[in-house]
Amino acid sequence: MLLKSKKINKIITIVNLVILLNLGLVLFAQNIKADNDSTDSREGLPTYRRGGGSRGGCLANRGQLVALIPENAVGKTTAALPKLFFYIPQDDLPQAVTLEFVLRDRQDKLVYESFFTTDGKSGIVSVDLPESSKSKELKTNEQYHWYLSMICDPQNRSRDVVVKGWIQRVEIEPAIEQKLARSNPLERASLYQKQDLWYDALSTLAEQKQAVDSQLRVTAKWTELLESVGLGDLAGAQFIEPYRVSGNIRAIFTKSP
Repeated sequence: MLLKSKKINKIITIVNLVILLNLGLVLFAQNIKADNDSTDSREGLPTYRRGGGSRGGCLANRGQLVALIPENAVGKTTAALPKLFFYIPQDDLPQAVTLEFVLRDRQDKLVYESFFTTDGKSGIVSVDLPESSKSKELKTNEQYHWYLSMICDPQNRSRDVVVKGWIQRVEIEPAIEQKLARSNPLERASLYQKQDLWYDALSTLAEQKQAVDSQLRVTAKWTELLESVGLGDLAGAQFIEPYRVSGNIRAIFTKSP
């Protein structure tokens, strides 16, 4: 009887060990998945920041349309209505070329869309969400997908030159917020950069760089910031003003079947 009891206890011990081992394997797998999901949410989303001209396109010989963003990363901001910056090359067409900016949420729902043109010169333009509508404000901790398309042929949107990327609005610690409030623009840009707040750093420097009394230190910091993400070749580009296209022209630029 005693021998039988020992055997039962041994079996129970083995079963418990198997259960604990399986539980450990499940928890280990869940941790790996959580780590992968976290990495994907930060860096795994694809970007395409340089768009060249295809054969017969409007940028065939004039360089590339470029989004001023880090490569293969979700750019972060604290702004509800952030600014995005793009380098627009000279086009090869005699008429003005229209550009379309689109912002969508993770469910692919349209948040904002606008059309604008330039005067044909190359340079950096800013695209910002309008302050007139609360519904277009970015929600905290949500990721948004944006696209900028240069419409080479309104009747054949497959010829568009396109750049795209991601943006996420985040909150910052109160201590950092207080430090930012006490800082000058150059110091704020550096703080934003250290906190990985790309769009805030870029906007702060762009605003100072366009000022009449822009200093050499601002230009140097602007160059440093662009070089840090491999866009140093655009540091000397001038800023140009985009021209909003009035009226409802979305139907004109529908994709051809």
